[in-house]
Amino acid sequence: ISFDQPFYEPDQQFVGKELVGEDGKRLRARAMYGLGHVWAVRRNLDSSLAYFKAAVDEFPTYGDAWADMGVALMNTHRNAEAERVLQHAVFLEPQNHMYWFNYATLLGTQGRLDDARIAFNRVLSIRPDFEPAHRNIALIEKLSQKQKPSTASP
Repeated sequence: ISFDQPFYEPDQQFVGKELVGEDGKRLRARAMYGLGHVWAVRRNLDSSLAYFKAAVDEFPTYGDAWADMGVALMNTHRNAEAERVLQHAVFLEPQNHMYWFNYATLLGTQGRLDDARIAFNRVLSIRPDFEPAHRNIALIEKLSQKQKPSTASP
């Protein structure tokens, strides 16, 4: 999972204006989200999480901040929290294939292969050409075959 996303450019409509109301909340949340990415790239995930949390506190429907907070939680092995946060991200934006992909990846790393397969198939229903989901489904099939008991007799 990569945090290599471009940073937002300052929105010129807000330069020199008091940031109040919904627009101000959105812009402050975007700033916190950007700082979360800075710390994620530097591998300071505790600081990254704090900024992603500040972004969703400021603007609770900010799907990207929820999703990237989930990834940071995954990377700190806080899987129960990551699952809750990623579920919220897919609830906010159910057509976002990357949110589903990250959620499916978490399920797969927890060994919940059937749940992961369902979530990866959801990715492909949104974006059929998304190759990482195809590869992960093939991996799940391979792992599932290894987990099945052999019926051959000696």
